[in-house]
Formats: sequence, structure tokens, C-alpha cells
Amino acid sequence: MSEEGQVWNCKIIAGKVCVSNVGDFISLLKSTGHKYGVTIQAMDAELIAGEEHIKSAVVKALRAVERGN
Repeated sequence: MSEEGQVWNCKIIAGKVCVSNVGDFISLLKSTGHKYGVTIQAMDAELIAGEEHIKSAVVKALRAVERGN
């Protein structure tokens, strides 16, 4: 995705984790994102309707970043 000279490099990586403490999990994602200069978005697989659904969510997240939300 590219807008206003900015190029987004996106990868969808699937995996399975057991999250016992959501707050700790989110903190880990945030610290990992800061460490590597990336944005990590986690989704509940039981609420996903397939890969196109994930791609749509990523596009919406990128638009929110561009708007500063």
C-alpha cells in the first residue's frame, strides 16, 4: 500500500498462542513492536472469516495510522 509517498511493507503471519493474561500479551506486542520498529496487530482466529478478512482489517488499520488515529 502506498499513499503520499509512504510505502507500507505488510506481512501476514499466522500462529497459535494461548493467552492467559491479555494485558501482558498486549504489553509484549507493544514492546516487541517498539524494539523492531514495527506495528503488530493480533486477532482472535475464531472471529476471522479467512485471509481476505485479515487483509481488509490490515488495510483499515493502515488507513487509521495515516489519519493519526
